[in-house]
Amino acid sequence: MPPANYYTQRIVALEQQLQQLLKKKSILGWLRFTVVVLLIGALYLLLPLGWMYVAISAVLLLIAFTRLLFTDLRNKSNIENTRHLIAINEDELKALAHNYFHFPTGIEHSPKEHLYANDLDIFGRASLYQYINRTGSEMGGGVLANWLLNPADTNALQQRQNAVKELTDATEWRQQLQALAKDKKIQTATQQRLQQWLNEADQFSSDKYWGWLRFVLPAIILTIITLNIAGILPYQIRNMALLLFAIIAYFFAKKAAPVHLHLSKMVSELEVLADSVELIEQHNFKSDLLAQIQSLFLQKNYTSSKALKELKKRLDLRFNPVVFVPLAILFQWDLQQVLSLEKWKQRHHENAPQWFEMLAQFEALSSLATLFFNHPQWCFPIFKQPHFFIDGRQVGHPLINASKRVDNDILINSKGEIMLITGSNMAGKSTYLRSIGI
Repeated sequence: MPPANYYTQRIVALEQQLQQLLKKKSILGWLRFTVVVLLIGALYLLLPLGWMYVAISAVLLLIAFTRLLFTDLRNKSNIENTRHLIAINEDELKALAHNYFHFPTGIEHSPKEHLYANDLDIFGRASLYQYINRTGSEMGGGVLANWLLNPADTNALQQRQNAVKELTDATEWRQQLQALAKDKKIQTATQQRLQQWLNEADQFSSDKYWGWLRFVLPAIILTIITLNIAGILPYQIRNMALLLFAIIAYFFAKKAAPVHLHLSKMVSELEVLADSVELIEQHNFKSDLLAQIQSLFLQKNYTSSKALKELKKRLDLRFNPVVFVPLAILFQWDLQQVLSLEKWKQRHHENAPQWFEMLAQFEALSSLATLFFNHPQWCFPIFKQPHFFIDGRQVGHPLINASKRVDNDILINSKGEIMLITGSNMAGKSTYLRSIGI
């Protein structure tokens, strides 16, 4: 199927899916309203029968309301994801019409001095990078830029070719990887921030008595509360104990605050990274390069996405005061969390930094796969030893619209051969040379 037809049909299907999701959103809104009305009605009608009836109905209705709320949140996420996918396909239709100027220019990757980057318009507006790039993270854009700026050996190039060919047939998967990145751009600063925390010395795990306190303190306060409920201890002792343990919790909060503040700045990006990694983990890759990168996410006792979600979950709870305050007083939650975070750090210290780089390689390969999907008539070069040999048939500049482009051949058989390009002004000599260079 021609790429234009594919993108058009995909947009139609996604728009139909979006309408269904929007209808579901409306239904869920009315259901939540109905549950609230039923809750008020239950309080009014069942109160004369006794508090037991009110409590049971209230609990059941609150459970129903909570389930509806979580279902609605998932539906909202699906709506946002579907809109991203529609935008991605619309962008590709524009790119097929040679309108690709809405993609990043990559000017930040342009070196001041380079053998060919400036002459061949590798970066900037209307550049090769802007034409190719579909990466969603700063690291992905950096990997693609590095590939365009530096040579690779024949084996690495052939591995990339095989990976690109495989990803070309996984268009929906590639687009989903792009859609996830649209929620929040993963920045290099986040990778550096995580690396900085991983390199810091542990504050609590190195001393064993913190490990004892994490169990002893909750046991003491929970015992006091239990004895108070049983009528053995008076309320005064219980209240004094709660105050004391609140002060202890405040002490731990001050000790843990710098760590949480440091890590909380990257929570949203960690969520995108976790979802992207999970998408990679669940796919069945056959080419050597893709399978090799995927294996780095799939460790013996855990998956990288699960580890990332565990880290994000621990950071989320602390910034929910309704949940955090009781947990802090009863379980010294900050101490529990810091010890858990330091355990996470010890377990993933070596692997965590490379998760960003592995995702970046997938994004760069996916960009090249999109390029090949959009131009199925283009060929992959075949490498020949020894240097220097180049044989190209109908070579054209990719940044010139096919309707206006003039394609030419090139043949140089050996290192000692010189090819002299002649012609009148504006005949296309520079364009021909740039086409060969690209």
